[in-house]
Amino acid sequence: IWVPEKRKDYGASFAALCDAYFKRVSWEPVSDIDRRTAGILSAFLLARIDGKSPVEYITAESDKAFVRATAREFLTKTDWTLAELSRVWQEKLDHR
Repeated sequence: IWVPEKRKDYGASFAALCDAYFKRVSWEPVSDIDRRTAGILSAFLLARIDGKSPVEYITAESDKAFVRATAREFLTKTDWTLAELSRVWQEKLDHR
């Protein structure tokens, strides 16, 4: 949302971060931490719009409404992975 022309680059960076992190996970099944983290990230999205420390660079109400609606939808998807979350986020941004 913040720099729309970099959307694909941010998505690629997110995928690379997840891949690198998950390669090091040895204390539990990757699928468990992946799904749990997707849920936590969904909550963080909402918190960074309406929480005690909102991001200062998302100022347009339409952008805030998009993040709120998307985060709430994501919070209902308790079995999603980070890759699924990222894919749907990108699709939603593409169709805004």
